[in-house]
Amino acid sequence: IHSYSHTIEEITLAAELTNNILLDDALFEGNKDDGIPGGVKKAIEEWMIKNPERWIQYDFWNKSIVLLQERK
Repeated sequence: IHSYSHTIEEITLAAELTNNILLDDALFEGNKDDGIPGGVKKAIEEWMIKNPERWIQYDFWNKSIVLLQERK
């Protein structure tokens, strides 16, 4: 599932388990029937706005793959 809600939940859970989070389909903007529009792209953008002091974002493959890495 590449919905906004699912991706936010996925990032939140992963952030407690690891210091590197790799996300594919990072440009995906959601499905027409998603409860909250924006998909993976919006989830990553909002996560980084709320967590810039803890995480660094690296973009790959024309920003379609994103690595979130915890700052040391």
